[in-house]
Amino acid sequence: MTQQGEEMGNAAQERHCIHYREQATGNCYSGTEYVEALQRLKGSAAMKAASNVEAFFWRDASMIKVWLCQQCAGVMSLKTSRA
Repeated sequence: MTQQGEEMGNAAQERHCIHYREQATGNCYSGTEYVEALQRLKGSAAMKAASNVEAFFWRDASMIKVWLCQQCAGVMSLKTSRA
């Protein structure tokens, strides 16, 4: 695979919150950690948090890295990166 192809493959395995690209600080979390944090939230809070992140199939969570700004990570009680 070419370098460009590898970069596209890596990008396909990453998701970002809507604020991440605009903010200088944030962290990377495993997709599994992100999904587990979503599941700990109550109904409308979980829906709002999930709507802030690019969609992916939860069955693919083990292959996904989720980049969150500090604010989004705080809402989900995610403190440090483990991805």
